[in-house]
Amino acid sequence: MEYIEALRLLLHRDDWERSGSAADAARWDLRRMHSLLARLGDPHLGRGTVHVAGSKGKGSTAAMIASVLRAAGQSTGLYTSPHLHRFTERIAVDGQPIAPDDFGRLMGELAQHIEAEDADGSYGTVSTFETLTALAFLHFRERDVRWQVLEVGLGGRLDATYVFEKKAVCVITPIGLEHTAVLGETIAQIASEKADVITPGSTVVMAPQREPAAEVVRGNWTSIPDCRSGAVIINMIRSTRITSTRLVTLISESAWYGRGFTGILPGQFSQELEREIREIVADLPQFAHAPVVGHHGGDRRPQSHDGGDQSLRNP
Repeated sequence: MEYIEALRLLLHRDDWERSGSAADAARWDLRRMHSLLARLGDPHLGRGTVHVAGSKGKGSTAAMIASVLRAAGQSTGLYTSPHLHRFTERIAVDGQPIAPDDFGRLMGELAQHIEAEDADGSYGTVSTFETLTALAFLHFRERDVRWQVLEVGLGGRLDATYVFEKKAVCVITPIGLEHTAVLGETIAQIASEKADVITPGSTVVMAPQREPAAEVVRGNWTSIPDCRSGAVIINMIRSTRITSTRLVTLISESAWYGRGFTGILPGQFSQELEREIREIVADLPQFAHAPVVGHHGGDRRPQSHDGGDQSLRNP
């Protein structure tokens, strides 16, 4: 399939990303996305996943994480939205957007499965964003990437990217009022939708939040069965002097050294917070040897981290 033909097929589907209406939200059904991915052989599985949710800074955070992983020698896929000029910008491997020819070819492979899913009709018809998400997973599988960094769409519990039972790192950037017709009319309601990104066994990195949002995220985390033995939440409180680059260092190193907390906290923080983190990490046997490092401690970041920041290209 040619790229232009692929775009026609894509744009003829329901584009809920543009409308964002409550009526469209009523048609969201993750079972449709799971069914489509099953038809494709579950291309979203088989690699490490960093999932970025929130209201502000999702795309920049995702792009920086991918840059750091790439600079550390990890083949990395990046899926973001929306695009500025071309749909191909949304799907990249090792910093290079998918080629138009590959976009068209994979869309041609995907089209028959979408038609089959639509014809079945059990869970409704496949949307534009669901199509793009499936295409990104196909591209990442074909390129055999080691990591995939995914920015959510609207980021609600029925977002097309919320198809994982487990992932390495979950990131929640600052949450604010957005898409209130779909996600809810209060910060707490929106946070409840965003916090569904958390999965058992993952490292959860939460940016500074308004207290209603932070309370919801913490509540979601503690509600996960056995979460304290399988997941860590790192709350970047407002008292911590933190830049986006330092936050990305923490997230990326969590991915680099394996599932869970690796011992790096950026910036300066109180002894009380450090003691609390030590207690949490001490309960996790898989991280028994991971030191907690504060502003007075050492540094285990990959040697190529600085190059990752400098090489970042995010339109």
